[in-house]
Amino acid sequence: VFFPGEKLEEFLRSLNSSKPLYLGQTGLGNIEELGKLGLEPGENFCMGGPGMIFSREVLRRMVPHIGECLREMYTTHEDVEVGRCVRRFGGTQCVWSYEV
Repeated sequence: VFFPGEKLEEFLRSLNSSKPLYLGQTGLGNIEELGKLGLEPGENFCMGGPGMIFSREVLRRMVPHIGECLREMYTTHEDVEVGRCVRRFGGTQCVWSYEV
């Protein structure tokens, strides 16, 4: 995906980094994986391929718990596990596009 750098900068500057924000392409897993990722109904994650953006506040909340997140992984999908850690310790989950 190509996104002009100046537009990305403009968008990111419009966000409040003191709020817990976790942005990217929202995913739930593919059909074969449904029910196997350890996600509860309504839970999601930002897919790793397109990239993820974390606000300063999410990182502040999550980073002290990275070791715990790494010890308690349910899958081998890093994007799912990052999403689980953000949800658990960052206090948010991947923002759906209609919410932005």
